[in-house]
Amino acid sequence: MFYDGECKVCRLTVRLVLAADTQKRLRSATLDSREADRHLGQLPKKERYGSFHLYRDGRILSGPDAIGPLLEQLPALRAAGRFLGRSERGRGVSGWLYGAVSQRRALIGRFLPSIGPPPR
Repeated sequence: MFYDGECKVCRLTVRLVLAADTQKRLRSATLDSREADRHLGQLPKKERYGSFHLYRDGRILSGPDAIGPLLEQLPALRAAGRFLGRSERGRGVSGWLYGAVSQRRALIGRFLPSIGPPPR
């Protein structure tokens, strides 16, 4: 999972996702990392830095399209991930929520404590 390392909302979200990853199936890296270059290098800069990305099975899923598949990797949220990834209504809800948060992440970040990068 690739995220904006300068964004407080993004860092907190990645920390929460990794904490919920009890099977240790996920890894994270910032959008400006070498690992991101290797997997996201073909994306235009605006698209690369416009959302978070999940690299899975040789494919890149971005923004709201990545939420369902990401949650499917977390045992406690697997059913919710399946719903969000496979249901038209679920995709609509996750798209709306992702857009609402991502458009306001700087504002939301003002209310969050400064936290370091995720542990992995």
